Amino acid sequence: MRYIILGLLTLVLALSGPVAVSAAEKIIGDQLSGKVVLTETEKAALEAELARYCALGGSSDSLRSLIDCYAANDCRGECMADLLGLVNSRIKDGISSEKAAGEVMTALVSVRDYSRSKNLKPSPQEIARTVRANIEKSSASASAPKEPASSSSPMVR
Repeated sequence: MRYIILGLLTLVLALSGPVAVSAAEKIIGDQLSGKVVLTETEKAALEAELARYCALGGSSDSLRSLIDCYAANDCRGECMADLLGLVNSRIKDGISSEKAAGEVMTALVSVRDYSRSKNLKPSPQEIARTVRANIEKSSASASAPKEPASSSSPMVR
C-alpha cells in the first residue's frame, strides 16, 4: 500500500512542476515510511495540495522542511494537507515558498508548544485551524494601515 501511495505521489510531483522526482521520492518516502498511515481521503487531499505546491513552483527544500516539521509536531493526514494548502495560498499571495513554509512551521511549533504547556490534546483539524487563524491574523495585522504617530485624532477602526 505504501508503495502505491509513494508511486502515485511521485507521479503527481513528476508531472506537476519543478520539484525533482528524486527529491520528491525522498520527501514522500520519509513521510510514508511507517510514520503515517493515510486514509484514501487524506491521500487524495495531500496529492492535490502537493500538485498545487509544485505547480506554484514551491521549493523541494521548503517541502522537506515542512514535512520534517509536520512529523516532529504530530501533524498527520488532513492536517498536513490543510497546512500545505495554507502554504499554497500564501505563495499565491506573492510570498516565496521558503517564507510561506517558515510562517506555517513557526505557527505550528507555537501551537504545539502552547498545547503541550497546557496539557491539551488538540485534534489534527484543530491544530490546522489554529495555525491558519494565527497566520491570517498576523498577515492581516501586518497589512493594516499604520496610524501616523503625530495624528491629533485617533482613527476609528
